[in-house]
Amino acid sequence: MNMRTRTTFLVMLGLSVLSMSVYAQDPADVLNFDETAEGPWSDIEKTTLTIPKVSSGQIQLDGAVSTGEYGGFEGIPVVPGENAWILNYASVNKDWQSPEDTSFTFYLAYDEDFLYVGLDVKDDVVRSNDPPGSFWKDDAMEIMVDPLNTRYDVNYDSTENFFGGHSYFNYQGLFSEWENDARRDAVRWSSLADWEYGEDKQVFGFGQETEGGYVTEVKMHKVMFVDPIATDFAWAEGQDMGFNIGLDDDDGEDLALQYWWANRIRAQGYNEEESWNWSEEEVENREFLNPDVSWYPFIIDANGRLTPGGMGEIILGPAGTTSIQEWSLF
Repeated sequence: MNMRTRTTFLVMLGLSVLSMSVYAQDPADVLNFDETAEGPWSDIEKTTLTIPKVSSGQIQLDGAVSTGEYGGFEGIPVVPGENAWILNYASVNKDWQSPEDTSFTFYLAYDEDFLYVGLDVKDDVVRSNDPPGSFWKDDAMEIMVDPLNTRYDVNYDSTENFFGGHSYFNYQGLFSEWENDARRDAVRWSSLADWEYGEDKQVFGFGQETEGGYVTEVKMHKVMFVDPIATDFAWAEGQDMGFNIGLDDDDGEDLALQYWWANRIRAQGYNEEESWNWSEEEVENREFLNPDVSWYPFIIDANGRLTPGGMGEIILGPAGTTSIQEWSLF
């Protein structure tokens, strides 16, 4: 390849990459998203993370996040139009203009007692004016945790969750299940766990506006995930949990956009009762997701964002690990 040809090739390649980037962030693509589509959000490798263990007290909920503070964890960017699954519903008008309108990077780590989630958000309008039970209409993060990583196709908003479940934190770090200094009457989050919200309690969050957005950090005690009478979960290196994180964006008229890191292909109808049809080994190997032997329809849809089946997953790792996305199902 001569110099002129090589230069022309590089220019054309650069223009191609640029056009792909612009196309990937075209508002029309975001606003007309196919909720049934496969993509990075359904890729097992891209939605499996090993998270580092840090020293107790290393992470401070102070509205500032960094890879160093989170034990070397490299933040995971989530951008509508690039790698996020997008809900088509909006309570007033669905709207998105650019990554500066809304996009986020999240950080994860754990210590002897807590799981930590840090969120660095780009947002051109920062607001929260709804009560805790309706934080999904505001600028808020949504968190899904299935401690046993069951992959069930059950809606966590209509199921009592003894440990883990579905919750929200608004951009200030206020918790959806806590209101007026008391626990709300909700069963979707850790209904059997003994927890309170507060700086020195089992769950707490803190957030503040930044230039061009906000930063929110939360911590959740292991008591919210560990069944004290069960033996199939341990707060220890190697334990895996179903995990998902999404963002709600309020541009002034309640929810304008909701989007998620993960929404995997799941086995429609697979639940705890259905799992009894499979041996322990088959469940462990997730044969119910193997199209060669499974009888379930395989789907991606809007319901998936609220199910264990649609979640990504996190693996508790040793100190010093970084995010690892090199895991396969079979």
